[in-house]
Amino acid sequence: MKTLYLIRHSITEGNVRRLYYGATDLPLTESGRALCRTLRGSYDLPENVSFATSGMLRAEETLKLLFGDIPHEILREMREMEMGEFEMKSYDQLKDLPSYQAWLSDTSGNYKIPGGESSREVADRVSRCVRHWAENRQDNLFVVCHGGAIGCAMSACFPDSGKTFFDWIPQSCHGYAIDFEGARPASYRAI
Repeated sequence: MKTLYLIRHSITEGNVRRLYYGATDLPLTESGRALCRTLRGSYDLPENVSFATSGMLRAEETLKLLFGDIPHEILREMREMEMGEFEMKSYDQLKDLPSYQAWLSDTSGNYKIPGGESSREVADRVSRCVRHWAENRQDNLFVVCHGGAIGCAMSACFPDSGKTFFDWIPQSCHGYAIDFEGARPASYRAI
């Protein structure tokens, strides 16, 4: 048995202002840094654990504040959805745009945000990343990434859970530990 830990980065200005942002490389706010400091040492991890981030500044800062300056890999597939023309905008700024309305009403996940990605593209790249780790590695892996990536991973790993994508999105610095039997997700717990 091996475990994949998926933790959402700490608080940024984008979270506070309730903006759509994925490609914008925002740092943590001071309250985000403080949250990390209060949680430092609180994750119960096995000895055989590797670390990774999405490579985005907010994920890098979160990992460093939680665990210090430790070696880690970059898994770019675990970054947030690129929001294209919606980037760094709020619901109120977007609500009247036809492209935003089309994206909100798309139930297939195939609508591609102008200049950005579709929900399906994000789900596919995140699923490929998780599957690659599950099929090719034996280490436990702790990944600091993003709410959307975690929602995609959990939806793919536990499709019959009765939860929606949005139900899976954790609070900052929280997430899930997914236990795998071989390459198959067997169970999870919130952390």
